[in-house]
Amino acid sequence: MLNRMVFSGPAMRRWAIASLTAVVSLAFSCTSAFAAAPLADPTTPLVPGGPSLQFIGSETGSWESNPLLLFHDVKPLYGSITTPELIFNGKTPTSLLSIDALVNENIYNQEDFSSTDFHGKVNFAEQMQNWGLSIQQATDYDTTRTSELFPVGTNNTISNVPVRHLGLSLGPQVSYSPTSIDKVSLSTSIQDSQYDNPIFSNYVITSVKPEYQHSFDPINAGTFSVQAQRYQSTSGPQSYTDTVGPQIGWIGNLTPRFTIKASAGVQASRQFGSGTVQVPWTLQYVYAADIAFKGQQDTTHFTAARADYPFGNGTETLLSSYTLTEDHALNERFSLNATASYQYATYDSNAPGSLDDLMTGGGGMTYHATERLDVKAAYQYRRETLLSTAGEAQDHMVTLGLVYRPNAWSF
Repeated sequence: MLNRMVFSGPAMRRWAIASLTAVVSLAFSCTSAFAAAPLADPTTPLVPGGPSLQFIGSETGSWESNPLLLFHDVKPLYGSITTPELIFNGKTPTSLLSIDALVNENIYNQEDFSSTDFHGKVNFAEQMQNWGLSIQQATDYDTTRTSELFPVGTNNTISNVPVRHLGLSLGPQVSYSPTSIDKVSLSTSIQDSQYDNPIFSNYVITSVKPEYQHSFDPINAGTFSVQAQRYQSTSGPQSYTDTVGPQIGWIGNLTPRFTIKASAGVQASRQFGSGTVQVPWTLQYVYAADIAFKGQQDTTHFTAARADYPFGNGTETLLSSYTLTEDHALNERFSLNATASYQYATYDSNAPGSLDDLMTGGGGMTYHATERLDVKAAYQYRRETLLSTAGEAQDHMVTLGLVYRPNAWSF
C-alpha cells in the first residue's frame, strides 16, 4: 500500500529519475495511437499535423531571505535551479493524452536545501457519442519547502530544514450525456502524501462527487453536485475528518474573452480519532469562483475558494484563498506580470501553532530575446502568522533566469 512505502534519500532520487524515464518512454510509446489532427484546446497546444513532444529548459538564480518562513534562526538562501521539462500532447477527434514531466535540480549555499525534485502530470480523456471518460494522475517528489504552506509538523514542531515529501494523486471521472444540454458525471479521487520525517504526519484523502449539469443557453449552464470526502492520517496518532454536502454552481461563457465559474454550498463536517479533538457533526459553508478575462494585451485571472485543505501536522481544516494575477504585454519584446494572494484558515477547535494567515505578493518582467529564448526577472514577498504565536514571519525572494523553448518534435 502507498502509505506503507518507505524511501531513503538515494532511493528517492533513483525513483524520481526512473519515473521521469518511464514518463518519457510512455510519451513515445503512445504516439502511434493518435491520428494527425490539430489540437483545439489552447491549454494543451499541439503543432498542426499530429502529436508533438516539446522540450523546455530553464536556468534560474535565486536569493531568498527566509525560505521556510521561520520566526528564529533565519538564514538567507541563494543558489540555482536547473529545470529540464518534457511535454507530450496528442489528440484524435475523440481522444486526448497529455504528459508533462519536469525535474528541478536545486543547488544552494545551504546543503540541506539542495535537492533533486520531480513533478509529473498525466491527463487522458476519451469522448464517445454519449459517454465520456477521463483520468488525471499527478506525482510530486519534492520537499516541504514547496509542498507545504508552512513548515509545522506534528505537535507543532517546526522543521528548520526541508523534509522529503512524496505526493501521489489519481482522479478518474465518467460522464453520460442523455441529451445535448444535459450531462451527469461521477468523479472520484485519492490523494496520498508521505514524509520521510516523523514530525510530519502522512495522510490519505478520498472523495466522491456525483454532478448534474444543464445548459440553459449557449452561454449559461447550471450545476448541482454532492461531494463526500474523508481525510485520514496514516502515521502518528489517528485523525479523521469527514465532510459531505451539496453545492450549486453557474458556468458563464459571457463573451469569447470573459468567462465565469462559481459554486457555493454547505457541508456537514466531523472530526474524530486519537490524534485530534473530537468534534461532532457541524454545518459549514464552502464556495469557489473563477473569473478570467483575456484581452489583446492583458490577461486577468481571479480565483476565490473556501474548501478543506490538509496540513502536514495531522489536521485538515477550511482554508479560504483569494488570488489575483495580471499579465500585460508591453510590446512584442517585453511583458509584465503581477500576483497577489491572501489565505486564512478556520479551525473547528483551537490549534495553537497552526497557520493563521498567509499573504503573498509580487511581480516580474519577461524579455523575449528571441522567438525561443526568454529572460525573466521576478520578486516575491510573503508574510505569515500562526495561531497563538506572537509576531509574523516574512520572506523576500528575487529570481533571474533564462527559459529556452526549441521547436517541438511532431509525429
